[in-house]
Amino acid sequence: PDPVAEPLYTSTMLSVPVLTGAGFAVLTPSLPRDRSSTETTEGLADQVLAVVDAAAPQCECDPQRLILWGHSFGGLAVMAIATQTDRFLAIIASNGLYDLISGWGEFAPLGQRVLPENGLTIRSRAGWVETGQGGMGAPPWRDPDRYVRNSPLFKADRVTTPVLLISSDLDYISPGQAEEMFSALYRLNKDSVLLTYYGEGHIFASAANIRDLMQTSLDWLKAVLAS
Repeated sequence: PDPVAEPLYTSTMLSVPVLTGAGFAVLTPSLPRDRSSTETTEGLADQVLAVVDAAAPQCECDPQRLILWGHSFGGLAVMAIATQTDRFLAIIASNGLYDLISGWGEFAPLGQRVLPENGLTIRSRAGWVETGQGGMGAPPWRDPDRYVRNSPLFKADRVTTPVLLISSDLDYISPGQAEEMFSALYRLNKDSVLLTYYGEGHIFASAANIRDLMQTSLDWLKAVLAS
């Protein structure tokens, strides 16, 4: 069982108890990944929707009223899914990386930008994109088309679902990632909102910000689902 779905699991970014308390049925799919593949986002929508369709008959929920919420790598995943299907009515993506090319070489805000004496993060960033969850298997100049294929930014014109993007200024994933994605959606006149928190890292710590994040997200979902 996914520990995130346990009743006493504490998450400051995506809370199953908060969502179920607000009346949502919550499904947390487990998607085993082929680590040898260098097409990280390929087929994600089909995989998730297969889980949704298998689970729907077992719960009292409407499989046509779906939302998708992902954090970190999940943020990348849900935005990729938004470019592959229109079955979801709303998508929330927090602290994700949407442009693998710029994400490969960006400095972490608390690294070189604020405290350069902490040393370079180039190897950790490039490592994540090439051989970590990013799974590109090579630097951008070796296979730029692969980076484009797996970066939601370059498929922003395919997004038809309302999107709430969440970022924070002290995250090791630059808030510029969410800004790039939002700018593309804005340029395309898509329904999108960018919500940025200051003084927070990859996982929020301030109780006030956590409450605001949850309440703002629920209010946004309520408005989108009512439209």
